[in-house]
Amino acid sequence: MTVQEMLREADPIRHECAREEQRVEIRRRVLAATDGARARQRSRWASSRVAALAAAVILVTIALLGSRAWFGGDATLLAAVRFEVRLAETTPAPGFQQVKAGDGFLYLHPTPVVTNGDVVSASVMPRGTTYEIDVVFTAAGAARMRQAMAAHLGAPMAILIDGQLVAAPVVRSAIKGDEALISGKFTKAQAERIAKGILIH
Repeated sequence: MTVQEMLREADPIRHECAREEQRVEIRRRVLAATDGARARQRSRWASSRVAALAAAVILVTIALLGSRAWFGGDATLLAAVRFEVRLAETTPAPGFQQVKAGDGFLYLHPTPVVTNGDVVSASVMPRGTTYEIDVVFTAAGAARMRQAMAAHLGAPMAILIDGQLVAAPVVRSAIKGDEALISGKFTKAQAERIAKGILIH
């Protein structure tokens, strides 16, 4: 028996297809299906590479923004100036952050009362030769401010911009409405930058 005859006898579909053309067509279909699977695999691999590249670009962008940008509470929104209001004490306590305040120090509670995500609007208000920022809070933010201030009467409340203490007024009474003034002897340019930067875009 010749090699050609042996191969013909070993053909698994020799008895299923009477004609050589049928066997050729079946082989073509099998090969086409295999090529299609390979193409889909290459497409999935390319898509995963694109997704990984996009994630890397986002991470690099965040790293480059550095201290010039800050993510709000849900980590999806961007504000140019980090705004926080924290309760403060005049004596240290475990877990409290020490900050310079005039000739002494204040000790800040670890959790902010309100942040950028609690601000609806911020506008510049003149006060003599300096400027203040009028901040309007969301309903939830204003409610937290009222509750915190009512429980903190006679003690300081720290207002921080980009982590720096700008004011620490002693709480005399809770806010009545939904707004508060940030007074830090700002120039007009400083106040405008803060008022614009507080808002999440």
